[in-house]
Amino acid sequence: MCGEAANGREAIDKAQELKPDLIILDITMPVLNGIDAAEILRKTMPHVPILFLSMHQSRQIITEAKRIGVRGYVKESDAAATF
Repeated sequence: MCGEAANGREAIDKAQELKPDLIILDITMPVLNGIDAAEILRKTMPHVPILFLSMHQSRQIITEAKRIGVRGYVKESDAAATF
């Protein structure tokens, strides 16, 4: 892990500064939500894969993630079960 952010705006700033190989975003973040942050990151860093990690799981969110170009979606409870 090369960085951690407290909100969506900070996630964008840190990603642009640190140039990670992978970005993992929560959908529910203050200041700027994960969907909006992912849209901005797709435009500014199109080569970096983005994954959503969230407690939310709905068709609408998954459809929106696909539209943006997010590479994957993991429900937090599923991620916790694999460790």
